[in-house]
Amino acid sequence: MKPFKYLLFIFFFFYLIIASSSQAGNNDGPGCSVDMNIETTHYDSVISSKDIETEISTQKGQKRWIAVVAQNVSNLDAYQFDLLYDKKQLEYIGCVEEDQMIFDIQNILKKNGGETIGFTTSVEPGKINIGNTMIGKNEQEAPEGSGILAIIGFKVLTSCPKSELILSNIIFIDVNDNEAAIQNISHGSIENKCDINSDGKLNLPDVITILRQLAGFE
Repeated sequence: MKPFKYLLFIFFFFYLIIASSSQAGNNDGPGCSVDMNIETTHYDSVISSKDIETEISTQKGQKRWIAVVAQNVSNLDAYQFDLLYDKKQLEYIGCVEEDQMIFDIQNILKKNGGETIGFTTSVEPGKINIGNTMIGKNEQEAPEGSGILAIIGFKVLTSCPKSELILSNIIFIDVNDNEAAIQNISHGSIENKCDINSDGKLNLPDVITILRQLAGFE
């Protein structure tokens, strides 16, 4: 019986080591996230969910500005990414690299006093490609940690939107021209849960349920 207990202890010990290594690996290297609420941008320097809202509820006709956030970068000099969306539910209305007038948001590449060339943008229905780079190669100006890569605006086209905003083709380049493989990715979604009975459309039963909820009967 004792050998079995020892084997069990050893197995449990190695399990803890593997689990700990796996959790630590989630913060290894840089990451990229969609933040659906740019009113809160006090991000952790490492990869975390602090101030990263992955979902918002909205209505038809509303305009929403979301952020694409780099996390846990090192000596970042340039970047590019694709953002995919449902063109039937969302209309792309524009993008900016920062907003220091209203939200006091600075592009991450300017974090240490650096300057950028400004966005290179390619837009097609359902897909936005954005790239940016610092002017010159200065390791002292290249940022570390986390910050915003772009602020992107959409107009909601449908009454009950349910659209994912999916990041892909993400490339980060440091001042030594090393490209980082981005494996830690967090996507976003815009949603308005009008379809109460989940049959794929807004109909009379949904409306009745909503009215009953508003009246306090459910």
